[in-house]
Amino acid sequence: RKAVDAAVARLRNAAALFAIDPAAQCTPGPVVLTSPVLGLGTPPAATGAKSDGHEDIEASYEFTCVDGFRAGFVEVGLFEAFSRLKRIEVQAVTRKGQIKATLKRPATRLTLAR
Repeated sequence: RKAVDAAVARLRNAAALFAIDPAAQCTPGPVVLTSPVLGLGTPPAATGAKSDGHEDIEASYEFTCVDGFRAGFVEVGLFEAFSRLKRIEVQAVTRKGQIKATLKRPATRLTLAR
């Protein structure tokens, strides 16, 4: 339970997990974590799903930016926060279009289309 609590605490720290290009002047906003088995978000009875012993935590992060269009990159701190994490699949939408990328250790920077 201590390991789960520590992981949830790390997931709630948006500023440590995502550093947006300082040119955009962003500040972290709400973080929403959902995991029925951990009692985060939707209660287990509401989903109707049966557990197979493997559960996910869904996380949603919001940032408020003075000029989000100036963001050229996002430094992703998930590898540092979760040492066993090997790969991150990224999907993002920018004003220039959609981005689909895979970050693998040691790469931590997601370049945004300009």
